This record gives sequence, C-alpha cells and structure tokens, in this order.
Amino acid sequence: MAGWLKQAAFLLGSGRPGLRPTWRRAVVEVLCLGGAALLAGSATIHIHLWQGSYGAIPTVGPLFLFQGVAGAVAAAAVLLVRRAAVMVMGAGLLVSTAVGLLLSHFFGLFGYKENLAVPYAGMSLWLEFVGAAVLTVAAAETMRGAWLRRKATPLRD
Repeated sequence: MAGWLKQAAFLLGSGRPGLRPTWRRAVVEVLCLGGAALLAGSATIHIHLWQGSYGAIPTVGPLFLFQGVAGAVAAAAVLLVRRAAVMVMGAGLLVSTAVGLLLSHFFGLFGYKENLAVPYAGMSLWLEFVGAAVLTVAAAETMRGAWLRRKATPLRD
C-alpha cells in the first residue's frame, strides 16, 4: 500500500481507544455526544416533516425519509464507534442535507422549490451546519491525536 494511503487509512480509522492524554479523550467524547445529538435532531425534523405533508411530494418525500433514517443510524454510529471516518461521514451527511435545502430554495430540486420561511427550515440549517462543524472538529482532534501517537511510535510494515 502506498505510504500516503496507509497514513490516511491509519488516521481515519483512529478513534477513542488510543487517545491521550485524558483531556483530549474528554474533548472528543463531548464533541461526539454533541455531534450525535445534532445529527439526531436533524433526523427527527426530517422524519416529522416526512410524516406530514412532505411525504407526499414525489422524490423529495422519500429523500426526507432516507435522511431521517440515515441521520439516526449515523448518530448511533458516532456514539458507538467513535472513529474519525464515522465522524466525517456524519458531517458529510449534515452538510449534504443543508446544501440540498439551500439548492431547493434557490434553484429548485427534483421539480420542487423550497421556501426557507417554512417551519423547521431555519432550525434544520442551524442543526446541520453546527453539527457538521462539531463532528469535523471531533474528527480532526481524533486524527491529530493519532498522528501524534504515530509520530512517537511509527507503524510497522
């Protein structure tokens, strides 16, 4: 395996067990908890809206259901697995959801144009952008800890 690919796999696969010192582990734990809560909040909003009028909109309705289920699964994964790759995945889900809402508002998406004045739009955007930032910081801190550990004790080939 190429050196840079091995390094990336090591850093993205890093997580809770090897974090040192204790304060770094505590920071990542709190960030993971907050990120998972924000993911779950976004998922809850989408499930709620899907159960209401959004479920009847072709293409958009099933995407709301998908986002709700995927957000719940991602929140559980962040809490249970606590690996940098899972945190990055959760952040990506949140960013893509927020970008989808903004695209739908400004340009229309799948024949549907959203209005940001509808209930939950502002809260959804806030949850998604803040959640993505929190999970990105958690992943970065996790990878930073792994990089510092690797620098101290290199991997064997």
